[in-house]
Amino acid sequence: MNFFFEYIYYRLTKAYLKWDGNEGITSIIAIGMIKTVLFMIIAFLVSFIFFSINEISKPSWLKYLIIPPFILFTVLAKKKHRTRFEEYSQYWAFEPKWLRVIKGIAVILALILPWVMILWVAAKREFLSEHLYLLN
Repeated sequence: MNFFFEYIYYRLTKAYLKWDGNEGITSIIAIGMIKTVLFMIIAFLVSFIFFSINEISKPSWLKYLIIPPFILFTVLAKKKHRTRFEEYSQYWAFEPKWLRVIKGIAVILALILPWVMILWVAAKREFLSEHLYLLN
């Protein structure tokens, strides 16, 4: 059993159990969001290697390229996790409180850190482009 996204799904579904039920659509959307933001960070860093900041800034249609990966990651997460909450809750039901707190902090960080990282990449895009661009 993997830890990262399975545990995020389990904890978020457990938190929103009355709202979502066992399928945990909020958790599935959160996992899709995390994966999409991480994908965007990687795509930005790779694009800084091959394109200058001026070339990246020109096309305004690039913002629409965020939607297909989000849909893909969300659909894949739904297929993987949709019916597995009971299995996950049996697996993690008896973990000690101190471990549950540490893993809960890890889940919160997993939800926040990708957004902090993408904001940092956006704020430092000129610096990153200068240092990563291969054709300088």
